[in-house]
Amino acid sequence: MNIVPIFCFLACFSIVLSALRKGADILSPFRVFGFVWAAVIGLTEMKLSGFQHEWSAYSWAVLLSAVVSVLVGILFVDTVLLNRARYVPLSSLRSGPGRIPDGIQRKYVGVLGILAGLYLVSYAAEVVVLGNVPVFSPYPDRARMAFGIFGVHLIVTLAPAILILATEYFLVFRKTLRHKTEVLAIFIITFLSYSLLLQRFSFVMWVVVSSCLAYYYSRYVNWKSLLVASGGFTAFIMFLQSIRLSRYVENYIYVVSRMRISRAFAALSEPYMYTVMNLENFARGVDRLDTFTMGLFTFDPLLALVGLKHPAQDYFGVIERPFLNSGYNTFPFMWTYYRDFGYGGMVLICLVLGIAIAYYYNRFRTDPTLYRAAIYALGVFFMTLSFFTNVLTMLNMATNIGLIYLVNRALFPGGKTGPGGVPVNVFPEVRDGRS
Repeated sequence: MNIVPIFCFLACFSIVLSALRKGADILSPFRVFGFVWAAVIGLTEMKLSGFQHEWSAYSWAVLLSAVVSVLVGILFVDTVLLNRARYVPLSSLRSGPGRIPDGIQRKYVGVLGILAGLYLVSYAAEVVVLGNVPVFSPYPDRARMAFGIFGVHLIVTLAPAILILATEYFLVFRKTLRHKTEVLAIFIITFLSYSLLLQRFSFVMWVVVSSCLAYYYSRYVNWKSLLVASGGFTAFIMFLQSIRLSRYVENYIYVVSRMRISRAFAALSEPYMYTVMNLENFARGVDRLDTFTMGLFTFDPLLALVGLKHPAQDYFGVIERPFLNSGYNTFPFMWTYYRDFGYGGMVLICLVLGIAIAYYYNRFRTDPTLYRAAIYALGVFFMTLSFFTNVLTMLNMATNIGLIYLVNRALFPGGKTGPGGVPVNVFPEVRDGRS
């Protein structure tokens, strides 16, 4: 009997129980990252597909070293560098929105309008040149991958950042009718137009980052609202999926995935395979990799941006996704660093990532500003999807992260005061824990 899934699911249950304690933060780095990886490892070790295999001791050692390194980095910051007693209470955080000066609100809406304008012009240009959008194509799934003009499409893929910034506006500003109408129009137009491209992953980014910001800044986020919101989003994603794939595909995936469960649960085949095959690909790759690429994939967004990605891969004869044994071609986040720098480099980078995420979390909880909240929300997005991909090495995700960072960094610059010494979403009267 395999006890690994039992141990992992007990760890998930313990993390959930710890989050129910009064004053506990369910989105703290250790809880988010620990829960995600305990759940994913547990599901993987259930071995419900014929494509899965027994891992070598070395594969296990490399995977757990990466996960533990991130957790050690988080715990190092949490226990050594900063004092948890200085955290601003969550109840006080949620009482802060609405105190931002009107001048910053005007600038914020202006920046959002400029970004939306660039997005719409680029979107229209692509539709005119390509003549269609994926949702209206006879082969939607194929069309969504082929849609795009390099350079122009990079602006179109900024849609998640625009949606996140619009959501941020509704969470933290004292809204005027004019600005509220403008931002709502930007949100609706961007949401509906980008939905036609059938890009689910971008909407996942919007939901995760916006939910994190809502958790910290909204008084209306509770278990009921989370259930309603998650149910609605799941229905929306399923709707996109129903457009992309035909009805028979559910049973087809069940068969080709060699599932070892009843056909009555065929609908679980796709989410299960999307979850576990990342780790299976990693375990196979670790056992077979004998050369390292010295930063080629870690710095992939930069190389892609300057047009050197594919020439460099061709020059060095690099296969982008090696050692696959199925149609699933994604890897967990640590694969990038292992493939580039080997075991030692991977462990060091994972440790630094854990320290960085925990550092900004602690900075946000002790001296809260929107700038720090946005950075940590992006950290939650990275941790949540870390079993599936490395969002830091995807050009479209990196540009979205960069845009969210720049807008928040420019308008909400951190520290105790903003422009002119005016407090910016910082609550001096509750800094010592008093509301």
